[in-house]
Amino acid sequence: AECATAVVARNGLSSKVHIIPKLSTNMSVGEGLDMPQRAQMMVSETFGDDPFSESFLPSLAHARQHLLEPGAPIIPYALSVYAVVVDSEELLNLNFVGKNKVCGFGMLPWDLFARPRWSCRLKDHTVTELTAPFLAMHVNWSTSDDVPLSGGKTVTVDVTTSGFVHAVVAWYSLFLDPISGAEISTAPFAAAMQGRHWRQVVFFVGEQQRQAVACGQQLKVHTSYVRDRLVFQLLD
Repeated sequence: AECATAVVARNGLSSKVHIIPKLSTNMSVGEGLDMPQRAQMMVSETFGDDPFSESFLPSLAHARQHLLEPGAPIIPYALSVYAVVVDSEELLNLNFVGKNKVCGFGMLPWDLFARPRWSCRLKDHTVTELTAPFLAMHVNWSTSDDVPLSGGKTVTVDVTTSGFVHAVVAWYSLFLDPISGAEISTAPFAAAMQGRHWRQVVFFVGEQQRQAVACGQQLKVHTSYVRDRLVFQLLD
């Protein structure tokens, strides 16, 4: 907040831009408080590699209830989550020891500490896409003042390349303006990703679900979110 205040001052905007050094969920509206009146618009960039991981939806729910005028526009107003099922020993080995030995030692028990997901720049790794990229979920928070804090969807996808299922890799698009169609994508080769901090999220399937699949098979992929976490599951 101090840095933002200094930038505003350096550009001669202190009379127009007011920095409030608080989490929005700790702010209040009223005479003599953080905001004299409710805001007419909300612009946010609280989106991580997992679009829900920086608590955008709970923050929006609080803002809708306490800080915004009814019907105030939100930028971005929606997001779409995309995914692809992949075969990649390289990605798997970033997170799991498995039966590999380290300096001659079997370290399989160490997999107890493996993470269920991992962020990476997909284009930097050797990956075989077993399915075409697919739309896993769309969430729109502009149509109602009630913010959807959880949701889910199951999609059936065709296997287009034979291989071994190791993970589901996900990215997303943020929709900024319904009139112009402006959006920002965190897809592996999207223009906005060149030099940006966003990465794709790798959701590793459980050991029992790491299975060989053949071209022409179908997989059921369930995508869900709860407040600040995106989750993928392969269904039987």
